[in-house]
Amino acid sequence: MFSKNKGVVVKIIYLGFISLLFCSSVFAVQPGIGVSIGSMETTIYIPVKMSGTFWYEGHISHFDRSSDNGPTSSDWKSTLIGFGFFKGTRKRNNLSAYYGVRVSYVLTKSSYNSSGSCCDTVSDSDGFQLAPTLGIEHYILENLILGGEADWMYQRIEGSHTSGPEKIDSKQKLNGTNTRILLRYFF
Repeated sequence: MFSKNKGVVVKIIYLGFISLLFCSSVFAVQPGIGVSIGSMETTIYIPVKMSGTFWYEGHISHFDRSSDNGPTSSDWKSTLIGFGFFKGTRKRNNLSAYYGVRVSYVLTKSSYNSSGSCCDTVSDSDGFQLAPTLGIEHYILENLILGGEADWMYQRIEGSHTSGPEKIDSKQKLNGTNTRILLRYFF
């Protein structure tokens, strides 16, 4: 079960971030910061340009949805932490396109409560997400970029599902598309 290997996955992601920081101190790079508002979540990015057309980017995303409909209520939270690698085209008329991939550790928690039911339901899962990505950027200023991005994500999460006294192991595979608008600034 993936949840048992959570420490290994977290160590791999931390190792990736440390490697990226090492690379940024060894090579001539241009760090930045970014934010996106997407179809599913809000994300903060730490992009680091290695050259004019290649960069890597750490990211953290969070999604929180709650609903209260009288006798029932639900809450769903998801957090992604990861990094991506991207290759872009040369800037032409203040526009460029890019492609890449993001890899993320995923942590989800959800609950469902109903006053007419005997039991509340709680789920706690973690796993990974792989997301090939395409995007386009408009250079507002030399270091300020507005972009649009779409990805196809594949997510595999495992965990437990508890309803009253019963606890069940669960596995999920999800896939679909996400879109977002990004704003990046490079120092």
